[in-house]
Amino acid sequence: ETDDGALVYLTYSGVGDAGTDGYQKMLSGNLPPILPLRTTPRMHTAHPAYQWLNRLQFLGIGEADLVKNIVRYDIYAVR
Repeated sequence: ETDDGALVYLTYSGVGDAGTDGYQKMLSGNLPPILPLRTTPRMHTAHPAYQWLNRLQFLGIGEADLVKNIVRYDIYAVR
């Protein structure tokens, strides 16, 4: 919900890249401390002031700090 009361629905998928042997690292509990993340968010709204969001694709680039349990990423609009 925006500050002015508009509802925006957000969906996304993405990839956390632990390398070619990432699945085995995960099973053994040996993931790297920093995991690169790439996401593709989409925003959907019926609010007239924000309908421009419906026409954009977004790209998220960031990382998961698995030691501090923090996820950081920047979101960019792709036109």
